[in-house]
Amino acid sequence: MKSRPGTGTHTCGGQYTYGHSPEVLKNWAEKFQEPYLKLREILTPDEWSRAEASTLNAHYTSREVIEHGLWAIAQRLGFVGGRVLENSAGIGHVVGLAPAGIAKNSRFIACELDTLTGRMLRKLYPQATVHVMGFQGARIPAHSQELVIGNFPFNKEGWTGGR
Repeated sequence: MKSRPGTGTHTCGGQYTYGHSPEVLKNWAEKFQEPYLKLREILTPDEWSRAEASTLNAHYTSREVIEHGLWAIAQRLGFVGGRVLENSAGIGHVVGLAPAGIAKNSRFIACELDTLTGRMLRKLYPQATVHVMGFQGARIPAHSQELVIGNFPFNKEGWTGGR
């Protein structure tokens, strides 16, 4: 990955993700042979292995759901800015799509388990505090955030933390 810092004023709003199951990467390889081969070339064996492992919990949340669902609800509840936590941030769609007034008046903390995705998140949103680890391992004091927002991480094991 190139070392160019992001401006934090944009988001990667495309619909490509490898979430759902390890089979998705194989199916993606059949449908998108050229990008698949390029990705295999770019990623280290460890990064490829982590990408396969993260498919269980890597889910895409559409721009519409983020803007007209998550952020609309926060605004309707009266949120205008403050300390914001995104506990499973991916590459930062929720941070990047925050309404301008809220973004200007907020300080973001984001957690992302996948190391490659977390590094992209840091580059895209250098103004955010990014923890490249699972939320459960991040040292974020209880009750320190005014808003926790995002696509709740789910899988068949369910939520196990007390936070």
